[in-house]
Amino acid sequence: MAMQSGRNETVRGAVLLAAGFVLAGSSVIVGKLAVREISTFIFVCGGLTVALATLVPFRVASIKRTWRMGVREWALVFVQGGSGIVLFRVCLLSGLRIAPAFEAGLVMSFGPLVFALQAGVILREKIPGRVWFAACLAACALLITRLDGFRRFGDSPVGGYLWFGGAVFFEALLSIVRKKSDHKRPALDHAIYVIFAGWVLSAPLAMIEAIGHPFPGREAILPTLYYGVMATALAYAFWSAGTKRLSGSVVGVVSTLIPLSSMLFSVLLLNEMLTMARAIGGTLALLAMVVAVTRDRSRPVASRST
Repeated sequence: MAMQSGRNETVRGAVLLAAGFVLAGSSVIVGKLAVREISTFIFVCGGLTVALATLVPFRVASIKRTWRMGVREWALVFVQGGSGIVLFRVCLLSGLRIAPAFEAGLVMSFGPLVFALQAGVILREKIPGRVWFAACLAACALLITRLDGFRRFGDSPVGGYLWFGGAVFFEALLSIVRKKSDHKRPALDHAIYVIFAGWVLSAPLAMIEAIGHPFPGREAILPTLYYGVMATALAYAFWSAGTKRLSGSVVGVVSTLIPLSSMLFSVLLLNEMLTMARAIGGTLALLAMVVAVTRDRSRPVASRST
């Protein structure tokens, strides 16, 4: 019975986390559209403002009971807000200004490798061999697509990939630090605190940025609302609820859904070209996720990290 209950919790956590990461993947598409109309920090802060306005009214009573935390817990919350929200989005949006959305998805295929390394160093988790193999497949997917991209287009700046790489690093760090946080608080409350931390950190920079930029027009309202409600409020609520039910390595594997969904959305919604090499690269990324989540039945499964 206990084993069945634990398996159900794992499945529930995977579903919640998958939903959050797919919404995060859609943020790549919205971000690509938004960078044409609005500056980076104003867009980030505006989205977080909308997210707080969406979530807080439903959690006022609970927040009154859970906001009192020690210095360590608040420090972890601000690390999550600074890395997983502000720095992740700044890197992503900066890359999207100069590189295609499809390429953002491909670079994010390195997420499992980056997360596995961070989990091994910070959480002291054993890194399964299948995760390394999956990371190699993800690297092959990126290499195949990039060689084809240089041959066909030759105009994708390297700087874009460096920005996307930074986004991968900070997004992985978000989930790592969440594993170190207190899990006694309701998941949605924790998501609100992380979003609030991101808002506090981004608001001063947004105000400075606003001095030299015109006020955003109506074209920026819809992307900002989507970014706040869907890609922030719901995404981080699902992420927070799912992460605490799973081991670090599994979280890294499920995070593959971010690049997969962003690649799919870029083709369907932005009409970016789907070449044969891109199709092969996307397939390899999907195969990487399947390989990484396949358990070795000949060996006992290690207990989940707490």
